[in-house]
Amino acid sequence: MVKKGEAAKKPVIGITMGDPLGIGPEVLVRALSDTQLLGRARFVIYGSNEVLTLNADQLEVRPTWSRIPHDSPRLERPIEDALIVKDFELPESIRRCEIGPTPGGGQLSKTFVERAIEDAQRRDDDPRRIDGIVTAPIS
Repeated sequence: MVKKGEAAKKPVIGITMGDPLGIGPEVLVRALSDTQLLGRARFVIYGSNEVLTLNADQLEVRPTWSRIPHDSPRLERPIEDALIVKDFELPESIRRCEIGPTPGGGQLSKTFVERAIEDAQRRDDDPRRIDGIVTAPIS
């Protein structure tokens, strides 16, 4: 039996940013600027707020997400924001790189996917649980 209000509950979709130096962040920012898409689900982005914000600036898109550090205790409480970024700090080695695939970027994109999988496997009553995962391009 469905409890009152559950039928209208939006799914929580985790989106991994992909390689921070690849095309994934740009694709993600463009997709997240679609207000019709944002009305269909809640979204949790696994990636770098710094990279996403830079891409939003370059695309002249106003960021609509909330940033929460990926290891913040705040994530253990319910969050109702329609769009959040679980923010992972970029290592200095990535910040110094030119755009394009790198071993460090590949490793970081793997970390994003692993964290999303962990959240997808959480109990139904865990506020960090996500219902599905989408990945941006990974190199």
